[in-house]
Amino acid sequence: MEKKVILLVEDNPDDEELTRLAFEECRVANKLVVVRDGQEALDYLFLTGAYADRDARETPQVILLDMSCQSWMVWRCCTVCAPMRGQSCCPWLC
Repeated sequence: MEKKVILLVEDNPDDEELTRLAFEECRVANKLVVVRDGQEALDYLFLTGAYADRDARETPQVILLDMSCQSWMVWRCCTVCAPMRGQSCCPWLC
């Protein structure tokens, strides 16, 4: 059985490590995919850029979005993906 994916949009490596440690402590077995900004998140979600060849079946079950991320692309990601929120069963935590 494949592990379900959690997509973490986080530009701070220290916060990424805290998230990983919290997941380990809580025994979260999901595969954690980390992207650094909104553009990379869009590339992951829409299979473009560096993620053009990723397995399309690895769609995130949850997206954790760092709203204090220094990149304006996080806001772009929210704007582009907002319509998906109503159509998708994938929860977004901002």
